[in-house]
Amino acid sequence: MAVVVSAANVNHVLHLLLTLVSCGLWAVVWLFIAATSRTRRVSLVLNPDGTVTPTQF
Repeated sequence: MAVVVSAANVNHVLHLLLTLVSCGLWAVVWLFIAATSRTRRVSLVLNPDGTVTPTQF
């Protein structure tokens, strides 16, 4: 079994600068991105017949 982890990092400095330049309008987008980005983990299992079965957790 192998576990594959992928994470989308939010660049908070960039979003802060965009929020300041847009007089706060970008804050809505920044909050949405920060709330919806998460770490994703998938477990891969090699079956006896040679197929790979992914399982998310």
